[in-house]
Amino acid sequence: MNATSPEVIAKVLYAKETEKKTYKQISEEYGVSTSTIQRILKDNHSSAIKKNRKYPICPKCGKTIKLMEARYCPYCAEDIEPKNMKIAKELRKLLKVMQYIPQSQREEANSTLLHAINYLENIEVI
Repeated sequence: MNATSPEVIAKVLYAKETEKKTYKQISEEYGVSTSTIQRILKDNHSSAIKKNRKYPICPKCGKTIKLMEARYCPYCAEDIEPKNMKIAKELRKLLKVMQYIPQSQREEANSTLLHAINYLENIEVI
């Protein structure tokens, strides 16, 4: 896979614009130089992406998804639900089984889970 393949470009754009990774992190993860990362960002209208920060970028195809509440990319069908929301869903499932732990431990565990869910649901993911 060469450094400017569509797959690498999509991953670099996603890592930089959505996950907010540094050039060093992207370089180490995808094996591309910082100059290549800069070129990819420049060539792929990084400024246009920045204007639409409220919209997620697909990690697979790199396209901006302008459908609010979309769970899947309309271009390639990749699951684009933010990781924090996936984790919050799993914590809600855990909350449902809390009834089976002893009462003495349940209140503290419930409180901790509810705080974690609230935190995850309110993280601004760009």
